Amino acid sequence: MKTWWTSTIEIPSLKTPLVDLVEKGDRYLIVADLPGYEKNDIEIQLNKDSMMLSAQNKTEKEQQDHEYLHRERTYSSCKRIINFAEEIDPNTVVAKMNNGVLEVVALKKEPKPEEKMRRIELK
Repeated sequence: MKTWWTSTIEIPSLKTPLVDLVEKGDRYLIVADLPGYEKNDIEIQLNKDSMMLSAQNKTEKEQQDHEYLHRERTYSSCKRIINFAEEIDPNTVVAKMNNGVLEVVALKKEPKPEEKMRRIELK
């Protein structure tokens, strides 16, 4: 039987999502394209300097009542690390997902006031 597709090795691939990082005054806006992922597939981890975005999805259990002739949609994953130029406050981060587009807003930390130089008297 002749196949209508090219032969491929079936290894799950780790992709890099397309991301925009926008600086808006006192905050950063991160916009990531994640088509095919639901919000439950996505994990966001962050600290004051960076954010790690990862997503993975698996198809539902294989149907036993039919035989696949070709199957490509079994598993996909992606991962991206975004570094911030200024520290953020991890407690203020808000994320939402809409139509395969993830938006994350992270507020920058308030800069610490610079300490004034202090004169020391010599004894």
